[in-house]
Amino acid sequence: MREKIIQSFLFTIIASVVFELFSYVFAVEHLQGWSIVTSTSIASTGFVLFTLPHSTASKYRMVIGGHTAGAVAGFSVILLASCLPLHQSEIYACGVGLSLLLMTLTRTIHPPAAGTALTIAMVHTNSLSENMLVSTKVAIVVFMTVVLLIISHYLLRYRLVNLE
Repeated sequence: MREKIIQSFLFTIIASVVFELFSYVFAVEHLQGWSIVTSTSIASTGFVLFTLPHSTASKYRMVIGGHTAGAVAGFSVILLASCLPLHQSEIYACGVGLSLLLMTLTRTIHPPAAGTALTIAMVHTNSLSENMLVSTKVAIVVFMTVVLLIISHYLLRYRLVNLE
């Protein structure tokens, strides 16, 4: 029980540092509007990595592959939405559904990564080029924070236990 409490405390500290960096980058890149949506995907990934550190969903291939599939799905849906008159809810649903399909096909299921697809699909500006630019910035920040969480997980891997 003591190990689980310490592990929870460690995750809280790591999450605080990661989210502080995350918030700073979003402020510098003028992406504050996307930080709340994006943070849910990142927080969920961190939660999986530190509560179920030895599960299939915590394998680095799953985490990175899942977020990559989510990003590809999000970008694909932005392109699709520029060609077809889709309602916003249809765009969001297509982003999440396509991320599920891509994760399944690549065998990189990481449920929190569907949030990456949703975040990128939610980017709506005046032009396709601006959508792609903002989405690229969001994707870069997501991957930077995912890498920080993975490094933290890797450094602590021998001390972490599944909190089931």
